[in-house]
Parts: sequence; C-alpha cells; structure tokens
Amino acid sequence: MCEGSEDWRQCVASAKRKLRDEFTLDDWSKDGFATSRAGEVDSLRLMGDLVPDAARFKRIACGDYTTERFREEIERHGTACIVDGLMEKDAWGCRGWDIDSVCKRYPDTMMKCGEDDHGKSVKMALADFHRYAQTNADDSPVYIFDARFASREATKEIRGMYRVPEYFSEDLFRVVPHGRPPSKWFLIGPKRSGTCIHTDPNCSSAWNALLSGVKRWVLIPPALGYTKAAVRGKRHVRKGEDDEAVHWFCDILDRVKASGDVHASHIYEVTQHAGEVIFVPAGWWHAVLNVTDTVAVTQNFTSRANFDASWVDARKGRPCMSRRWLAALDRAHPDLAARARELNARDGYDMKAEQEKRHARRRARHEAYVSRKIERALKRRRDELEASLDDTQAVEVIERVRKRLKRAASSSSSSSSSSSSSSSPSSSSAATSSGVTSSSSSSSSP
Repeated sequence: MCEGSEDWRQCVASAKRKLRDEFTLDDWSKDGFATSRAGEVDSLRLMGDLVPDAARFKRIACGDYTTERFREEIERHGTACIVDGLMEKDAWGCRGWDIDSVCKRYPDTMMKCGEDDHGKSVKMALADFHRYAQTNADDSPVYIFDARFASREATKEIRGMYRVPEYFSEDLFRVVPHGRPPSKWFLIGPKRSGTCIHTDPNCSSAWNALLSGVKRWVLIPPALGYTKAAVRGKRHVRKGEDDEAVHWFCDILDRVKASGDVHASHIYEVTQHAGEVIFVPAGWWHAVLNVTDTVAVTQNFTSRANFDASWVDARKGRPCMSRRWLAALDRAHPDLAARARELNARDGYDMKAEQEKRHARRRARHEAYVSRKIERALKRRRDELEASLDDTQAVEVIERVRKRLKRAASSSSSSSSSSSSSSSPSSSSAATSSGVTSSSSSSSSP
C-alpha cells in the first residue's frame, strides 16, 4: 500500500496503466459520464423494470417459495428472478456493508481489480481504492472483482458472514477434488463501473447478493439464439467511442434495439436494490451497471437443472478438470456420471482423444516458442560475431551454433510432452554452452 497523501494517486495511476495501457490517464474521463452526462446514469437508477414477458422474469419473496417450489417453478424453467428477504432470513452479518465500511475494515488488503495484457492480476490496496472511489471522475471506474476473499487470511471471515441461499445450495462442481472453476467473488463497484454483456463460464448459473447500493441489469434469455456480436453491438460502436458497460447502457443498447439486432421485446431491464438477490439462470446474456456505489457478493454454480449444458461446455473448455469431475461424480452422483457418458456417446466425444489433441497443440506451441528463442539467439550471436570475425569465420561459428541449438530444440520437444508449458533445461544449457548467454535464451516458457 502506498503511504502519504499523494502516493495513493500514484498507485491508482499505476493500476490504470496496467489495466488499459492504450489510455492516457485523461482518457479515463474523456466522455464525461461523471460530469456533463452524469444525468444519464442517474436516470437509469430511477427507471423501473422493463419486463416483456412476466413468465421469463419474476420478483418474488423468499417466504412464498420453498426450496422445492423454487427449483421446480423457477430454476428448472430457466426463469430469471429477483428474490427479496433472503439476507434477513439467514441473518447475514455483512448486510449493509458499503465501500466505506469495507475499505476501513480491510485497509491493507490487496484485492484484484482486473488483469493486464499478459493476464497478470492487477491489485490495489483497499485504503488506496477507498480514496480513489471517493474522488474519481472516470467514465468507467476501476472495479474490485476479487475471487480470493474466502481463502485470504485477512478477509476469509467474510465467507462466514453470509450463507449460500438454500435455493442455490446444490453445487455439483463442489465434488471436484482440486482445480474446480472459480466460483465466488467479492465485488466493490464505484458508481458507473460495471460488466459488459456476457454469459457465465461452463454454462453455470449465478446469484448476486447486493449488500449496498443500486445495480441496473440487462438480461436476454438464451433460447432466442442471439450471437455475441449481436448482443454486444460491436458494429454500433462509433469511431473513437469506448465500449465499457456505461457506454453500452447509455449509448449502444439503444442502437442495438433500433437496428433490430436484438428485438426490444427480448430484452429485460431491471433494477436491483440493496438487500435483494438476483438469480441469473445458465446461458442468459447479462450486463450490469453500478448506478450508485455498490458492494456485493456473487457465486456461480451448476446444479441438476443445468448439468447437461455445463458438462458439454466444461469437457471442451476444461478437459483435464472434467476427467476429475467425472471420476468424482462416479462416487458422489453415479446417475450424473452415467448421464455425462450418455452425452459423450450422443456427441461422439472421446475424452481421451480430445485430451491428447489438446496436449499435441500445447506441444506444437511450445516447439514454436523454442524455435523463436533459437532464432533470436542466433541473430544476437550473428551480430556479435560480425563485429569481431571475418565473414568466413563467422559463417563457420554460426553453423556450429545452429547445429547445437537444433539438438537442444529436439531435446526440448521430447521433454515437453510431459510438461508442455515449462521451458526445457537442455535448451538453456545448450544455448549457454554455445556461447549464447542472453536472458532470453534462459528464461522460462510463458
């Protein structure tokens, strides 16, 4: 964490550069959503629900639905809904937490606010984030979206302050012994932050409990068959215009409706208030805008209601985990394990063959990576030799280096079949013995 009255600004600036390196710091506020266009965001907070079909979206009180009724009438039919009363029923200890209380409770905790272009997590101390949230005028502010809160020593108490609502307690990924997909996040969202329209991974369902503030949601049912390009409205983004959540809600959504890319009668727009829990069934497109400062907790889960779609998605996207999942289902839920094999047979899907193909692709990528390293090493060595030897001597030495490096590459390719993502020690040692000592030739494979 930064110390001093000005250092927090430097920490925030550093995080912003990592999150969007194509932006200058001034670009973060260029569209005026915190100033000249602030009224547009405020108007979203005051809007009521726009629900074209009451059968596809409901507002319910938890006291009116038993778990069995909810699963039969709501979840099984893929109906989205907002549920009131769950936090009071289960006496959540974190209900009402706002940005001030969270950041003061955990000031030194570093929480994730995104990733850089290399996929590395970008984090910010909550004391610095607090100062930022109080003063920022960004169009789409930095948004804390932290998946480690339940395992981090400083914040794991949060997990004990809420109870997964009984409606959503069946989580079939729970049986995976290790490496299950990420499933829970703690969210701290300044006004105007949000998430662009998407579907959740592994065809999972989700629930989002709003501890404080107001969120505006747009949801589109999955059975209508709209493509990602259509719902995101990429073709409607104008030159020089950004496409963050605030832009999508205030500009792009209306263009999508007007173009007919997504029919207005298929778009559900609802407002979630503090204390409410929204349920998003598997496959629903959804986007969220924080129209005030918000704090929330959310979890993804797979139940029997969406097992088929989740299995088909997971076996392709996470084949190694899916093999462990299938073995665990054999022990915990034999009927679902049998169903997974039925789906594989129906689709002609051979898990072992697909895994071997995946390993082959990884080996090919690793071999290409090693080849690029060799070419870079040769070029550096060639430049060095040209500066110190005559042409004939340089050609002879370069040819000897090339042969040694090719032998190293062959050795590396053999070893990569067992660990395709790690760099071959032999290639590094061979490169060194050949007189190539630069850091590029001894670094690990990315």
